Amino acid sequence: MFVNRHLALAQVELTASAEWAITPTGWSIVRAASGVIYCFANQNPCEVGIGQIVIVPPRLPAVFRASQIGPARLQHFEFQPDLLGALLTLQEREEFGLLAKTCAQEIRRFPDTHPAAARLTSLCEASPGDNRLLERCQLLELVAMLLPPLPQSAAAAPSPQAAPARFLELIQGMPEAELVNHSPAQLAHLCGCSPRHFARLFRARFGVSVRDKQTRLRLEKARQLLSESDAKVIHVAQDSGYRHLGLFNSMFKKHFGQTPTELRRAARATPAGRSKRRSALAFIACAGWLLLGLSHAVLAASHPATGSTLNESSPSSNCPAAHQSAAF
Repeated sequence: MFVNRHLALAQVELTASAEWAITPTGWSIVRAASGVIYCFANQNPCEVGIGQIVIVPPRLPAVFRASQIGPARLQHFEFQPDLLGALLTLQEREEFGLLAKTCAQEIRRFPDTHPAAARLTSLCEASPGDNRLLERCQLLELVAMLLPPLPQSAAAAPSPQAAPARFLELIQGMPEAELVNHSPAQLAHLCGCSPRHFARLFRARFGVSVRDKQTRLRLEKARQLLSESDAKVIHVAQDSGYRHLGLFNSMFKKHFGQTPTELRRAARATPAGRSKRRSALAFIACAGWLLLGLSHAVLAASHPATGSTLNESSPSSNCPAAHQSAAF
């Protein structure tokens, strides 16, 4: 079973002739750690040497097979640009989308002598630490090395004082999560041009209006919240910028073809969705037991005569949720 691991290293052990099949949601970066491994994508097999990297584009089915000689080991992580709205600018997000379309039917291979391959090897061989944030930053740096942005057109660059130059500077420096917080008039003011001219520049660059793009970004944020959290639908709507639940439900179904409740139900039906939900519930249950234990301790301190009776029922030493969370 393939589980998405966004910017988190994972390992796959294969016995002789065993296979690992994936259809990644984002870009899957796979490194051959040991053994003889073959990769099959679009019926084009290739051998992946130790230390080499293979990048599988979004939604392309691929199979990694260990040879009959012996076992093999793979290390991998996934990069999903859609989950980095607060970091990527609108232009960077569009470039990754274009790159995914350009490379939709082919995998990319990098030799073990590539700087990124050497860097990934050192990360994989290092003992896992507690600083997961540092690990994610290092993996994101590898993505920048392995997936460079598409080359810009050879058209002459506009004058630094021209509105197109200011527009380009704005979309290159503003994260898309910040874009949805500004009205088209405010964006035009930041660009130093009229709202009508800004609208023309925006549509020429992205093919849609500012409002349509903002709506799409808000709904994609809502889809992520519905899939990965237990927040109520009305709270998801508010966090995504919608004040009226009816409008949110209507726009969501128009964009994704199903209501927020239907999408959440479908997400929880998957093994990955159930695992995330069980982990969250176990954490909440354990937190409840701990709070109950603290309240007992406070009562015991204020009523010493009954303290022993209260301590005997303290849940801190027998917390079933703690055992469940450890299993996850």
